[in-house]
Amino acid sequence: MAFGPEEQYVRHLGIYTAIFNLDNYLGLQNTGRLYATPGKAANVFTDRGNTEARAAFHFTADHLEYDRRDPASHKRIITERFAGEGWEVPRLLKERDAAGEFFFDANAQVVMDSWSAGRVVLLGDAGYCAGPTSGRGTSQVLIGAYLLAGELATRDGDHTAAFAAYEQQLRPYVAEHQALGHEGAERFFMPAPTQEVLDMLAANAPENTRAEPVRLPDYTPAPPPDRRRSLRTGTRPHGRRCRRSARADAAAQKPAAGSSPAPNWAGWQPALPPRFPQRPCTRSVLRAAPTTHIRFHPYQTNRTERAPQ
Repeated sequence: MAFGPEEQYVRHLGIYTAIFNLDNYLGLQNTGRLYATPGKAANVFTDRGNTEARAAFHFTADHLEYDRRDPASHKRIITERFAGEGWEVPRLLKERDAAGEFFFDANAQVVMDSWSAGRVVLLGDAGYCAGPTSGRGTSQVLIGAYLLAGELATRDGDHTAAFAAYEQQLRPYVAEHQALGHEGAERFFMPAPTQEVLDMLAANAPENTRAEPVRLPDYTPAPPPDRRRSLRTGTRPHGRRCRRSARADAAAQKPAAGSSPAPNWAGWQPALPPRFPQRPCTRSVLRAAPTTHIRFHPYQTNRTERAPQ
């Protein structure tokens, strides 16, 4: 509602995917199998410590019209697209009908000029989805959440400045991942890679890794406004007296020339009744390493087998 129809921002990548859970009837151990034909692919891989498996169907198509809330129509689309295919596809179609979890959607990206409108801000796929073919969706939302929370905590209630700083820091990172998403979609149905290529990916060879590290600031949020007021007046917001440490009082007695002393909120302590122990107040700090390098590591399996057609 704040940004308008989603059709303005969603960019279809030309691939549809269905994924569901099933028993590990193939007896796979930390591995997966792939069946591929031009414009179509089916794969099975292990999950939950090899006790279960996941299967996925992928196919190329232009924009399809279907009810997003009707799983039966999604399954009909998959049946029509994969009718007559070999390997384990007929068995997988039967397993799909009995699956407890089933998901179907287009592979798409979300591209927006701004991620905020008024007091509303978008995070993760809602504002800057790079597409499943990028392999970076989880990284983006975790890093985005850290930056957004940090900026909100340090901007003293100025959400406009916080949203702008969050977007400025994250946009280059997102732009690179969305480019990777486009490239991944173009290569998605290429012939299966050789074992040499898979070994290089698993080793995270430098020549295969393009992503630049993202640097995360070390955020130290400001104290809440009501606590700052209590430091200046010596009272809590509800009127009780509070006690300051000797260190804070000494600092307050030596203001800089021509300026009033800044409140030392870290030294503030509440005047609790005698039955409660007196402990120094602590402050909540959203903290990370001053420079955190995050690099994408390709998904690793023991081996990938190309299934016979």
